Amino acid sequence: LEVGLAFLPQTLTVAVLSLGVTARLVRRFGPVRVMIFGLAVAAIGLSGMAMLAIDEPYVPLRALLHVVLGLGFGSAFLPLLTLAMGDVPQQDAGLGSAIVNLSMQLAGAISIPLLMTAASYRTRSLIEAGAPVASSIVHGYRFAYVIGVVGVLVGLTLGAALLRERKHA
Repeated sequence: LEVGLAFLPQTLTVAVLSLGVTARLVRRFGPVRVMIFGLAVAAIGLSGMAMLAIDEPYVPLRALLHVVLGLGFGSAFLPLLTLAMGDVPQQDAGLGSAIVNLSMQLAGAISIPLLMTAASYRTRSLIEAGAPVASSIVHGYRFAYVIGVVGVLVGLTLGAALLRERKHA
């Protein structure tokens, strides 16, 4: 229950953005710009989480970082979907949407275990080197956060370099 409540600011931020805020931003600035903004904000949020002190209380900094993560991911999802579906013919929209949603689900299903494996590996190697268990666990998770930041920055860089706004009549 406590973990679920800890993520509530992130969830509520994504919910507010999904009520049309992100759609209006995409119409005004285009999906590529909004996606880049969202991924940059998500990278800032993940970086902040990686740098938190071991004994950092939840309020205000941790709660604020969950809002930042919600703002980042909530701003990036709709533009990514818009860009992914942009060239799909109308008669194939259902299939295209299913493939995009499956891809996002698979990415989550693969990336989280990979990050947890990296955190576990780093934690175990620090413990084996004689570091205290609590400190090793924190540094293991920090290592996973850094990998997450790098992944988001790679996506941001590829998106900025390869995606272009489409001109509509």
